[in-house]
Amino acid sequence: MEPVLNPIAKTTTSPDAPVVSVVVPVFDSEEWLPALIGSLQEQTLDRWEAILVLDGPVDGSGDIARAAASADPRIVVVETANGGAGRARNLGMRKARAEYLAFFDSDDIVPPDALERLIGSLSATGSDLVTGAALQTGGGQSGTWPYWTMKGGAHARPETGVDLVHRPELIFDHTVWNKAYRAGFLRDHAIEFPEGTTCEDLVFCARTLIAAEAVDVLAATVYVHRRRPGSVTTSGHFGDAAMNDWMTQIEACAQLIDEVADASLSSVFYQRLLRDEAWTRAAKWADLPAGAIADTLASTCARFLRSAPTAVVETLPASKRATYLMMARGAHALASLVGGTARTQHLDAANVAAVRDLVGEADFAVLAPGLAKHNLVDPVFDLDRPLFDEDDLRAATAFLRALPELDHVVLLQRRHQSDAVLRAVERGDRAALARIRFGAADPVEFRDARWSARRRAIDLGPIPGNVVERTAVWVAASGVRIEVPIGNDDRGSSIPLPDGDLVRSGVELALVLRRSGPDGLDVAARLHDAPRSRRFDRFYVRRTPDGLLVIRDRGRFVPRILKALRTRAARAWQAVAPRRAARPAAVR
Repeated sequence: MEPVLNPIAKTTTSPDAPVVSVVVPVFDSEEWLPALIGSLQEQTLDRWEAILVLDGPVDGSGDIARAAASADPRIVVVETANGGAGRARNLGMRKARAEYLAFFDSDDIVPPDALERLIGSLSATGSDLVTGAALQTGGGQSGTWPYWTMKGGAHARPETGVDLVHRPELIFDHTVWNKAYRAGFLRDHAIEFPEGTTCEDLVFCARTLIAAEAVDVLAATVYVHRRRPGSVTTSGHFGDAAMNDWMTQIEACAQLIDEVADASLSSVFYQRLLRDEAWTRAAKWADLPAGAIADTLASTCARFLRSAPTAVVETLPASKRATYLMMARGAHALASLVGGTARTQHLDAANVAAVRDLVGEADFAVLAPGLAKHNLVDPVFDLDRPLFDEDDLRAATAFLRALPELDHVVLLQRRHQSDAVLRAVERGDRAALARIRFGAADPVEFRDARWSARRRAIDLGPIPGNVVERTAVWVAASGVRIEVPIGNDDRGSSIPLPDGDLVRSGVELALVLRRSGPDGLDVAARLHDAPRSRRFDRFYVRRTPDGLLVIRDRGRFVPRILKALRTRAARAWQAVAPRRAARPAAVR
């Protein structure tokens, strides 16, 4: 349990000497530095010194720091050329006088009792380091919420005197600013921050947690991290420099974990790494241009896959395991079939076989619905594209032939008289298809193309209020239904009514791919309500010798349903206007 705070033991010969040295790198943070200094001065533990290391700032941060130092003797300013946060922290550590050390950032906030809780715990237990919970704020959002490294729940179990082997989840508590350390512990183990990197916390935290014989874990919040424009946490992970920094530091952390050779720690580390932290980068691998960054990321993740315990790899989601296997084999182009947005490969028979051979039959069965959605359905409903050419879906037939279980997918489809169905048949040219459009009032038959379209009866509901617009796409494969809402503000428009209310009609669209025979492919599009969006004006489906061609034409006509809505709104207003005019003014 969390220790009761005791008076801080005297650790120096002078009662005025600081108990804790707080090292703060300062670089271009003039907007936020005063708040950090103010939160230090409001600490319930007042025996601290703050070492503000000016890391070559070019804004007014230096003036703010020097003014604070002249007004408060507990604040010390150290100036140096810009060299990064790691170098600045190392310089600050060498200047520190106190028995305990803490490391804060110049743009964050510290709760008033943070130092008392952190140093009080170390003073009471004699542990090597203490860690507390952290919140974050900013980033365009209001309020505070747990910092993302807190999601493992380590701080929900307060405890003193533990080590990493008994609490392996602490390995991903890899920020320094929610912790305090015994300075002697850092000196004895010669632990300093890596320099020349933006990910300096990773290795420092791993080394301290591995070396510590005793760690205190507090449930109390001891730090509030501010997300601000231009900071490391908000500037993205996918630039070349940031990616290289992360790969170098996380590789070093993995090596440290492997050297500990503890099965539980290894399992926790690689499970979190492969599912979350490495995956945020690996998921973008298919979209990275071929070159050094893509190759290095692939080799880094392949190394993690080799080092991870077998049970961790076997319990990964199939899509993640498939991507890591492709990275290990260097199958960069093939990865676009599983994830990413580039779609550099088409889902032809050869690529289907390549994916199946790489991931195995069991994973391929799990991946099949996602492959269909990503490669066959998503391109059709990509609202940023004006027209779909044959390459988008040319291999649909080959793909479905590779999945014989899709022969029975029609059994999953519920039939309703109100559905509108388009049936693809042997023949059909664009001239004929141009006459078919969703919303056609009557069935249309062509002798040579056998197409039909039917519109359901539409209940517009009461005029005041809103009818929520919904668009969804689903594809069924292997007995699994995948449904994906499509969010796009341009799908439709609201109609203003005379009384200031709004009414919206809605559209729900589904595309079903299914086999109709050994060589055939059917496409069914189900329509609910009225497709009044100008982005879904015409939708064409055509069989080609190589597969299936789906075309969405962005015409700019105004659907008749809009006219019907306006007419109904006007009539409704005409019906109520005389009654409103007859009411006394006070009632109105």
